[in-house]
Amino acid sequence: MLTDGPAESGIGSDPTDAAHSFISSLKPDCLVLVAVSGGSDSVGMLVALCEAVETCARTDVRLAAVTVDHRLRLASAEEAEGVAALSARLSVPHEILSWDDEKPSTGVMAEARHARYQMLARYAETIRADVIVVAHTLNDQAETLFMRQQRKSSDAALPASGMASSTLVAARHWVARPFLSVEREPIRQFLRLRRIRWVDDPSNSDAHYERVRVRNRLIDSSERRMLAERAEAAGLRRTHVSEQAAELFVKSCKIHAGVVAEISVAPLLDTPEAGRYLLSTLLAVIGGRPYGPGGDVLARAMLFLKDGHKARMTGGRCLLDRRGDHLFILREARDVPECEIAAGETGLWDHRFRIENRSGITLAVRPASTVCKSADIEKPVCSDLPPGIRKTSQKVFPVINNDVAAAETEITPFLAPFDLFLPLFDLKLARSVAAGFNRVPYPDRSFVHLPNEKDS
Repeated sequence: MLTDGPAESGIGSDPTDAAHSFISSLKPDCLVLVAVSGGSDSVGMLVALCEAVETCARTDVRLAAVTVDHRLRLASAEEAEGVAALSARLSVPHEILSWDDEKPSTGVMAEARHARYQMLARYAETIRADVIVVAHTLNDQAETLFMRQQRKSSDAALPASGMASSTLVAARHWVARPFLSVEREPIRQFLRLRRIRWVDDPSNSDAHYERVRVRNRLIDSSERRMLAERAEAAGLRRTHVSEQAAELFVKSCKIHAGVVAEISVAPLLDTPEAGRYLLSTLLAVIGGRPYGPGGDVLARAMLFLKDGHKARMTGGRCLLDRRGDHLFILREARDVPECEIAAGETGLWDHRFRIENRSGITLAVRPASTVCKSADIEKPVCSDLPPGIRKTSQKVFPVINNDVAAAETEITPFLAPFDLFLPLFDLKLARSVAAGFNRVPYPDRSFVHLPNEKDS
């Protein structure tokens, strides 16, 4: 439904100023891909960025727009065409991407979000965009922090934080949020003054969704602003602790064959906040999970490290095995899958390894212990490991039982907490961990003028 939108009482930052600041920060000859759903936030962002290109005299900055039609509502196709028409009036190239996959019976919104970002990343690759921008606002930031605070355990690695100003998607494409400081009502007023209409998605009023219930709860602008300020402070703290964890990883951790993390216990305990954060990250990476374990698991793990008498514990799909002053973390040897990867395809094995099959046959990928003799795999899992750790690692190390096909296959560690979505908070830590796993480095934010970021 097209609407001029109801008035709200909140007063927010000026969308013009936010757009001007973002456009001014961009590197020369920058192509910006703007994700536009048709709602007030994204339409306002597109219009404001177009104006900022003119007022900043940035003729070297080019804008392109894209709309993802999730095919979840009958009106979605018409709404996407409406964005195309607006883009044409603004002289901005526009593309409609359709999510035609079969829709899940549950968790459709989470799956739609994942699909949307993957489609945006692929399209950005196609047009060689330097950055993708999305229209998350101060309202969204306040709602996100509120929801995360409700879910977060007191034993978690860090208190809840909001959205980062930038996030790396699919390990390649930066997504920026120029409107995180802007409230929704000023955006709508900005559009009203220009007589530009937008679409109200009915799902944004459906109280079945947690975010809608929280939105209805946070009707006071001052409360939203307070939450947004807390989110910013929490983001700065998270960045600081994450960078400490990165230094701790470099100084104290060694990765064996992409399956075993060996870390000195004393530094983890000497710097408990950074130690908890690093431990949470390693458990996620080694366990093949996009997030660290729950607060209860993390609390038990820290107590386990303080108790020098206990030798082993499990948590987050991982085995924690302490040998003197060293802690070894490896995937728990249960429910380790077998899978097949068709010729020419790339797949994930156990969410821990990305396997590219360049051969002409279908590959069977299995744990090493099921297809190799122990002596055959001591070398890939490192002979300098303690015998018990080395034996267990054989059960979680991937092999291909075809020597010819294996020679045409690339197996790369998949870092689950970073390879899908990497918030700017964790960039230094992710780079350090990637180096430890012999991975190519994650890219810096080359779309803006940050000459010293590579050294940060």
